[in-house]
Amino acid sequence: MKKIQVFFLIMIMFFLTSCKKTKKPYVPDDCNQIFPVEFVDFIQGRPLYITSLGQSIDIEMLVTRLNFYGITNYVIEYVLDFEETQVEDNAVIFLVVGASIKGLGDSDRTIEGEIQRIEELRQYKLSKNLSYVTFHLGGIYRRGETSDSLIKEAFLIADLAIYLEDGNFDGYLCRLGKENNIPYVGCATYRELDNALLSLYNLQP
Repeated sequence: MKKIQVFFLIMIMFFLTSCKKTKKPYVPDDCNQIFPVEFVDFIQGRPLYITSLGQSIDIEMLVTRLNFYGITNYVIEYVLDFEETQVEDNAVIFLVVGASIKGLGDSDRTIEGEIQRIEELRQYKLSKNLSYVTFHLGGIYRRGETSDSLIKEAFLIADLAIYLEDGNFDGYLCRLGKENNIPYVGCATYRELDNALLSLYNLQP
């Protein structure tokens, strides 16, 4: 009986230790965790559109957080069509990147098609004076060869990149920002993510 009790005690301690580790993701050295001051009040009443690159459900998590703070003045389209939606000039577009095989299948999309969308976004950016904020929010589950190819292209057209550190376990997202001179901020917690979102509007929590 005592051996069984000791076994369960060890298992509980292991579980609790594992939980503590997941709450504090590893942050590689020299990765920025300070919101760039030049992007405070970046939206400034500009039209906001939200779209997915990779068709993951991460876009819904972002929208939920915006709604929680009373930010509801936006247009959300999983596959944003500039002609049908009539995207306004000088708008800000949130690009939520992360490949989901199920999401792509359900929407009859492919990675190649999503990368083509990024090229279209690049072209529209100049013609309509748009600003892009790229988000990676799916953590390790939205990483890997398929997602990484999409992430790279989405970061390269970004004016600002915001990501959760769970997805930056190998420093890849951080390196993309530094090597391509893209302003970025890594958020170790959801509270930090919320603070970054509110900073774009110059709002207090």
